[in-house]
Amino acid sequence: GVMVRPPAIIGRGDDARAQRLDAMKRGWLPGPGGAARKETRLSFMYVDDIARFILRQVDGPYAKQPLEPVSETDGISWQMLATTASAILSKPVRQLPVSPVILFPAAFLTEAVCALFGKSTFFNTGKVREMLHSDWTGSNVMDGARPFKDSLALAFGQDIANDEA
Repeated sequence: GVMVRPPAIIGRGDDARAQRLDAMKRGWLPGPGGAARKETRLSFMYVDDIARFILRQVDGPYAKQPLEPVSETDGISWQMLATTASAILSKPVRQLPVSPVILFPAAFLTEAVCALFGKSTFFNTGKVREMLHSDWTGSNVMDGARPFKDSLALAFGQDIANDEA
């Protein structure tokens, strides 16, 4: 068998990224800041594309490697994400880097409050460390994946020409 390691998956009705998509619609792209932000490489994949990739793995011969990190692109920068969103939305989208000096205490406080009330949280110090990682790209660009601009447009709820979904 094969284990698929997808990047961040985006799509219509994506609750996990809804706040960031809504912020971009308002003209802001919040994200983790820090010294390495300009060199950070991000990777996204549209939900239909990752589903198609998984079906290929199930229906076809299994991959030779047990782990398949896959993506739509070889990586994009925060600037490219802002520029692409600006083009799709026909309005400026400005980057809003949030310093680790703010992120870590906020995560620690969130963890403490959740622990006090017996709740779990997605936002914690481990997630902050993960967010600050500089390379979120997959090593295999999926054959036939839609262009990132189309994936992002679909995630924003826009229709695109020749959509297979």
